[in-house]
Amino acid sequence: MVFATVTIAALQPTYHPGRSESRFLAQRQIKVDSCITGGFCVGGACTDNTIGVDVHNCGAVGRDCQGGELCITGSCLPLNFSTSDPSPCGSTNLPCAPGQWCTQDGKCAPIGILADPRHCGPSSDKCDPGHLCVNGVCTRIDIGTDPNSCGNNKKKSPPGNWCSKGKCLSF
Repeated sequence: MVFATVTIAALQPTYHPGRSESRFLAQRQIKVDSCITGGFCVGGACTDNTIGVDVHNCGAVGRDCQGGELCITGSCLPLNFSTSDPSPCGSTNLPCAPGQWCTQDGKCAPIGILADPRHCGPSSDKCDPGHLCVNGVCTRIDIGTDPNSCGNNKKKSPPGNWCSKGKCLSF
């Protein structure tokens, strides 16, 4: 059995209205099995998709992600890309549900990941390699090795891809 280590280092500041403060995500190491056919074994199934859409069963049945978290390679990881703290949110002072984030106006809303990183947000911005379109904003999701220097030939991974074991893989 081969183990792959995926490193996530998101350095996205979160700004809070009314105070000058920024938060940064710490680098995390997540161990997942490698599949013989390529990709990752998450929850007993092989997949090339590192972003999980079911935040109530992240990597295992019944493992819930919290508000402001996203399921990445079977682990719930916080995304500090919002302008408000995801917990507590707004005037209710309650945390957002799993798969939600606290918007600038203090309302819980679903985390929205756009499948096409070439058209992000109202102005259809193109996200750089290593970025995803999350809630209409290009957000750096740095997992794996350098997306601008992937493999032996040091090729640049296209938008919506990341570099794993020298290969550009789609999110």
